[in-house]
Amino acid sequence: MDSYATLDCANEYHEKRQSALMWSMLSDEQKNQRLVSATDFIDINFEFKDDLNIKAKESGEVPNQLVNATCEVAAMNELVIGKTRDKDRVKVDVIEINYTPDSGSAYSDGIDRITKMLKGLLAQSSGISFKVYR
Repeated sequence: MDSYATLDCANEYHEKRQSALMWSMLSDEQKNQRLVSATDFIDINFEFKDDLNIKAKESGEVPNQLVNATCEVAAMNELVIGKTRDKDRVKVDVIEINYTPDSGSAYSDGIDRITKMLKGLLAQSSGISFKVYR
């Protein structure tokens, strides 16, 4: 199983939402690629209780929350394509790079939305986080 959501599930999911027009403009090949990329994104960035994601891939029994989150990520360009952060400050001697805080960006909003969609499936320490030292 390459994706938590089938093309038919994704088409039905987006047909009922504001993403319908954008989703319909993609070819079936592009949609499938986005679904696989969305699955990869979810696997890389979230930790599931009891390896639920691995078991779902093996059994083919995927919880609706995970199917819906996969469909959602597949339509979010800022998550599928990747993230760039703006540099706030660069220091050359004793190399130091600081990045602008990520609050309010489309990327962080998307992550928050997917985290909420997967609520109850995630391990407690799950979610994208990193320490910032100043």
